[in-house]
Amino acid sequence: MNIKSLKLLPAVLVFALGAVLTLALRCTHYFTVLEEHTGFFTEINAYVIAFYALLLVCVLFFLLIAFAGRKNYAFDTGSVRRPVSGLVSLLCGAGVFVSVYGEYSAKDADTSAYTVSSALSSSAGAKVTYV
Repeated sequence: MNIKSLKLLPAVLVFALGAVLTLALRCTHYFTVLEEHTGFFTEINAYVIAFYALLLVCVLFFLLIAFAGRKNYAFDTGSVRRPVSGLVSLLCGAGVFVSVYGEYSAKDADTSAYTVSSALSSSAGAKVTYV
């Protein structure tokens, strides 16, 4: 596969334009319709609909480009051993597993600083002020 044979300019232009427009719409959401603490929408207005419609158009464009040029994107399917790539993939997968396991293993144990300090203050009977 020759990189010069790929016609990536339309895809790059659509990606850049879509990124700029969706970023502008998302900033508009941040200042108008997003709830301050949770990040959920307080109302659905034209900006929200335009944001999701723009995302849909960009995704459909990339799908059409991928299917239209599938002969250009064909790779050699011969198997090649790449031990370094396999080792890096194994380490990344193990890191994701450890991260997810660590996140959900202590799900019921609340170890936040507020809980510890409030437990200490209630057992000692002292008044604690938070800065």
